Amino acid sequence: PDTKKVDNCIVSVSGDHQLSLSQIDKIISTVSSEIPKNASLKFGTSINPMLGSKIRIMALGRGPISPYVQAAIDGTEFPHSNFSQL
Repeated sequence: PDTKKVDNCIVSVSGDHQLSLSQIDKIISTVSSEIPKNASLKFGTSINPMLGSKIRIMALGRGPISPYVQAAIDGTEFPHSNFSQL
């Protein structure tokens, strides 16, 4: 996926009680460097002893909305002739 088009991103970092702030900072900094500077980035952490020494990272990004999706959201008609340009 093209991360340079993301405008909103949420990151979840999970680890055991050994998960350090410096590890979290490195993960979030890495994600941040891969998305545009003006993108909104939110993150959260959780402790999960079942992970042992593993760290689980989940990142979800949202990019620009297609004009077809926006038309559906707005409840407006989109000319069918434009579908051939997909």
